Amino acid sequence: MTMSDDDPPIEESLLDLFPFPVEVLPGASILPAMSASLARFPNSCPVILGNEFSVSRLAEEFEDGAPRWSPEIILERAARVSVDGFLAERLAELAEQNAESEPPAGPTSVHTEAGPEGVIMEARVNARFGVDGIQFVDGLPRGPWPEDAGSKQTEPGGFLDILTGQPFRECALAHIPVAQTRPWEVFAHLCFGAWNECPEPAIHVALAKDWHERFGARIVTAHFDTVEFKVDRPVSTREEAMELAKQFYAYCPDIVDQGTGTIDSLAATMLGAKVWFFWWD
Repeated sequence: MTMSDDDPPIEESLLDLFPFPVEVLPGASILPAMSASLARFPNSCPVILGNEFSVSRLAEEFEDGAPRWSPEIILERAARVSVDGFLAERLAELAEQNAESEPPAGPTSVHTEAGPEGVIMEARVNARFGVDGIQFVDGLPRGPWPEDAGSKQTEPGGFLDILTGQPFRECALAHIPVAQTRPWEVFAHLCFGAWNECPEPAIHVALAKDWHERFGARIVTAHFDTVEFKVDRPVSTREEAMELAKQFYAYCPDIVDQGTGTIDSLAATMLGAKVWFFWWD
């Protein structure tokens, strides 16, 4: 299997910043290593941290020897989170924001910028307003149910270069010290979130716990700006998919606003999907 050659090596000094074991492997070896990790580290959850750039950004949280909030504080806050209350508040905020902006008239042209991130971002931004029949219902972007939602991931892709589709030459795999029956606690140990539109760590924990209990979802990838869940019990009906898609939109608006364009299109991708992907700008 061809590997991506663009990434610099992951320095040992970066790994030493994390308060849990992190090993560096060829990207192509990550999925077998994750399976083996469940037996090698029975009291830990394996999580893909990505390439050198992603690892360096995640490590910034631990540069001063401790994260902003300890895992204990985050878990305590998460226990007080009302999942339904958070979702309702966020959807109301998004509806209000959408009411203040209108899609541009006429066809949308696609522009690109120099640099890999610019190209991807511009394509995603234009994707929203290129959806046929987009309309706002109760402030939420809606549209027709797509005839073909495309193929669905069956395995996480956090070991792959998003531009080339090839495995990273080097990829970090963390062994987070939480029980495999409580994978939602991974977010507390990473102190993940609380920047831009990305929710604070306690929100990630609370939603991940809810989704684990309902769908058997567990976090398997945590790059600096993306998250993947592996799902044991995928949604199987349109009604269930639509309800969950609204939750996903509240949790991560970018996957609709800069991705699928409508909640309906997002829901269609979720039917039977064994991997959930989230990305924050």
